[in-house]
Formats: sequence, structure tokens, C-alpha cells
Amino acid sequence: MRARHFNPVDRLRRQARRVRRYAGAAGLLVGLVAFGMGVAHAYWGYTDSSNAHTAKAAADSLPAGNQPSLVSINGEDVTISWTADTTVTGGQPVAGYTINRYRTPIGGTATAATGGCSGTVFAVACTEQNVTPGSWYYAITPVLDDWTGAEGSRSTVIPVVAPTMGILINSTTPTATVVNTDPVNGGTHTVTNTCTTIQSSMTDSCRVDFSVRNNDSMSITVTVVSNGGSPTFASPWSDNFTNPGPQVLAPGASFDYTGGIAWSTLSNADLGSTHSVTYSITATA
Repeated sequence: MRARHFNPVDRLRRQARRVRRYAGAAGLLVGLVAFGMGVAHAYWGYTDSSNAHTAKAAADSLPAGNQPSLVSINGEDVTISWTADTTVTGGQPVAGYTINRYRTPIGGTATAATGGCSGTVFAVACTEQNVTPGSWYYAITPVLDDWTGAEGSRSTVIPVVAPTMGILINSTTPTATVVNTDPVNGGTHTVTNTCTTIQSSMTDSCRVDFSVRNNDSMSITVTVVSNGGSPTFASPWSDNFTNPGPQVLAPGASFDYTGGIAWSTLSNADLGSTHSVTYSITATA
């Protein structure tokens, strides 16, 4: 029988392979236990130094997200940025971030960011479009593969203001009136002129002249709708409304409109009656 020679190097190599197998199994077991318990702030791996023929299991974790800051607000579009995160022990860059916003600096209900800030963001800045007007506080959470860090500190307050427009009633006839409701938030607004028929005339009109100005930093679309007039007598009357169609106003641009109602009285009893004409003006971003 041929004698076997003891080789200490081969023995060390076999021991190192066994240790690596044990370390891998231990990492898998810990990962499964952590997943089952709902823990998602740490992950496991092992390091191998081939020169020393040793192996060991090592744990790393994800930090809380860094506080985001406001870059710019363009109308209702909000751009934020933040400093990149790395893992606590290994210094490995995280894969991406998820973003929430809140109505309050602490507590409250999270609203998942939308638009360019939705889902997982693989950058350190994003723009959320068409944010609901109001005061918002943004917070980010780092993610790496299937692991999620803690949500970080919230930003300082970020005010989002609805698009604004100005409505100026330039003149009305036969009674001269100037009403300036500039500025008002985007949405639907009404302008009404109340007129009194002239005592000496059998025909008359009630007119509203107004301008709509875009006071916002982004374009708005203006539509004008006639709500008609309200003659209280049986005389024929006509609504002089001409539908201008949607008007797209760039920042600082204006749109002028003139319209009204006209009527002809049938008897002296109708003279001096009070009537009105109303228009609805809607501005959307």
C-alpha cells in the first residue's frame, strides 16, 4: 500500500472551503429570518481573504435618508435634491430612493410622490409635476436591492401655490363700474354686471368688458362662458356672447373680452327695470 503524505497547505484549503460554505448558509438563514420578521434595514454577506484562507460572515445596513432640499418651484412643479447615501459599514452606494411628502413637519399621512419622483428614483434629484397646492414637507428613503432604509428627516416647508390670474372689469354700460379682483387663484370665477334701463329709451343693453391676465409663472388656459342675462319682462332680448374658445395665456399675457345682453322694451312700464348679465371665467394650468 502506498503511503499518503500529509500536506498542511491542502488541509488549510479544505478548511477554508468548509468555512465559506458555513458562512454562506449562515447568511442565507439570517436573511430569511429577517425577511420573515419584516426587518428590512440590514443585509448579510461574507468576505474571503484567499491569502489567509479564512472566511467570515459580515453584516451591513442602510442608513436613514438624507434631508432633501428645494431646488426650484415652477408653477405647481417642485424640484428637490439630496445628498447620496451609502451603506453604514461597507460604504456601498445605495441603488435608489423613494419619496413621500407630508402636510406637516412631523407625523401626518404620507403621500407618495408622483411624476418624476414616483417609484424608485435612481438619482439624487427629481421633479414632481402638478403638485396639489398647499404646504408640503418632502422625505426620502434609501433602497438597495430588496432592502429598505429608514425614512430621513423632512425638508423645510415647500409652499405650492395654485396658478393665479387677474380679472379686471374695465367698464360696464350704461352704469360705469370698475371692479379689480386681481389676483385670484385659478379656477372658475364669475363677473356680473347689473344694469338699469334708461328711462327715456325703449331699447338698451347691458355690457361687461373685462380682461384676464396670467399672473403665474406658467401658462394657463382661459375659457369664458355666458350665463346669460336676466330680463324680468317679456320683451325680446339677445345675449351678445361670442364664444372665443380656449385662450392659452403665457406668463404675463392678457385676454380682453366684451359682451353683454341687449333688449327692446315693449312698454313704458318696463323702463327703469333692473337686469343683469353674468360670465364665468375659468383658468387652468
